[in-house]
Amino acid sequence: VKGLADARIKFIPDIYYHSETTVINLNEFDTVTTIPTVDLAEPHHNIVRKIWDASSSFEVFQIINHNIPKSNIEGLLREIKSFRELRPKDKMWCYRRDSSLNYEKGVYFYSNSGLFYSRAVSWNDVIQIRSSPLLSVSIPDVCNKGMVHPEVRQRTFSSNVLKSL
Repeated sequence: VKGLADARIKFIPDIYYHSETTVINLNEFDTVTTIPTVDLAEPHHNIVRKIWDASSSFEVFQIINHNIPKSNIEGLLREIKSFRELRPKDKMWCYRRDSSLNYEKGVYFYSNSGLFYSRAVSWNDVIQIRSSPLLSVSIPDVCNKGMVHPEVRQRTFSSNVLKSL
């Protein structure tokens, strides 16, 4: 979590250590496991089946032929990095201790998603922005282009994937 690095900690807090009983034994898994791929150029019924299969077994999947330009994706990644690099005081207005959405602001940022229900928490930071309805003034300036104002094709892409789920 970036906040720990910013605080210049010298040791990782115990809450981030997982016991041997909670850690997955990677030797039990096939080392050539691949992430399922969903090709949006395929017929709709194939897309639905592949998303269903991947979601119910692997829980993640890669989408290809989505027609979102690489430049849009790269811009979004730059905005996420810019938000992450903000001074803590500049992003704390949208910080939450849990993953419940801050509906008043349309955006929230949280860390340690397992804090309230796990013996060992995850080491991640999350920013989530509601796409609608939304007042763009409530979004951090560094995120106010690609995250909030996606092109029509990105909205169509999101809509189609959600319909398939």
